[in-house]
Amino acid sequence: MAKPSAPYSPDGPHDFMHNKVLVCDHTVATGSYNFSTNAEGNAENQLHLHAPELANQYASYIDTLLTTYRHA
Repeated sequence: MAKPSAPYSPDGPHDFMHNKVLVCDHTVATGSYNFSTNAEGNAENQLHLHAPELANQYASYIDTLLTTYRHA
């Protein structure tokens, strides 16, 4: 019923994060859609938000992740 999950850790068994967000031209694209060819065959959704302030907040969040978790 419920899949066990471990929190993200750069040193853990899964050294990647699963964020599905794209920020481009003041637009945030998010949802269950994987940005890969596999998504074409799945029943997935996308949400596109044209909101410059929200896009800036997401961009800042992504920058923080890159700064914090970048592998050497």
